[in-house]
Amino acid sequence: DDDPAFAGGDFCGPRLIILDDHHVVFVDELTFVHIDRQPAPRAADGVEHAAGVFADTYPLAPSWRAGHAWFLAECGRHDDARAILDEYGFRTNMLEDEPLPLCGPYQLGNVAYYLDDVDLAQEVEPVLSKYIGRWAHYVIAVFGPITFSLGLVKSVLGKHDEAVALLDDALAELERTGYRDYIG
Repeated sequence: DDDPAFAGGDFCGPRLIILDDHHVVFVDELTFVHIDRQPAPRAADGVEHAAGVFADTYPLAPSWRAGHAWFLAECGRHDDARAILDEYGFRTNMLEDEPLPLCGPYQLGNVAYYLDDVDLAQEVEPVLSKYIGRWAHYVIAVFGPITFSLGLVKSVLGKHDEAVALLDDALAELERTGYRDYIG
């Protein structure tokens, strides 16, 4: 946190790192996303704003809009996250038909967790359950093992024993692959 490359530092969850006027990096416990954009979002806007700018820049990639909802939810802007779910139909479209189909469901599972949204959790649970043993990524972003998001979803659904087992599995996978240092 003493590194001057970290812009601000008061953002919840993910961090927004402004490298220069054209390059931005998002970092959270399980995600590293580099964006090459003109102009880069301002650090004062926060990571959730930067994610929205990026989603606006690529409107044909709905997974990025789901990512925006995730950042908003994680930062406590629950009404804004819910508005995105409703506006883009994410309560029934789990984005499984998208290229790299694990990215959207993973993000929506995390949104369900931060919003404590049982209905969304029920929609995304069967999708995530099909992909245990896989990782969610979107070329430039590695989100982590599906068992992490699925564990969060199971906790929202009150399936706590299953949630603990899945989160333990995700932690073991992160340790096995050397990604353990990326989580808090």
